[in-house]
Amino acid sequence: MYLLDTNICTLVIRGRPNKLIDRLLAQPSDELGFSILTLSELAYLVAKSRTPAKSQQALELFLTAVQVLEYSAEAALLCGRLRADLERNGTSPSASDLMIAAQALTSGCTLVSNKPGQYRRIRGLDVENWAR
Repeated sequence: MYLLDTNICTLVIRGRPNKLIDRLLAQPSDELGFSILTLSELAYLVAKSRTPAKSQQALELFLTAVQVLEYSAEAALLCGRLRADLERNGTSPSASDLMIAAQALTSGCTLVSNKPGQYRRIRGLDVENWAR
């Protein structure tokens, strides 16, 4: 299964790039998901959009095509450990990136991101960039 991070979901909702859209359409819909955490970030982006009604409509369409995955206690516990380990090594990724990475790891998902470098220090995490 593939877990789409927020930046990938944003690109999809905006309908670009074509390579990303083609790759998504080639996947079975039950193999694609995004985090409930990403949903809150997308709702925030809709609320601050210059065209909130149009953005809301695009988000609702996206929600019909890709499943929203709940965040588990197992992912939350792993996130705390990851954060402590990374901080000890002088790195402090954003909390939302760590939470999404932990969700991908505990769910056995490959994370799809347009910014895979954000996740490079997280051992065991498979990350792909479908936008390039």
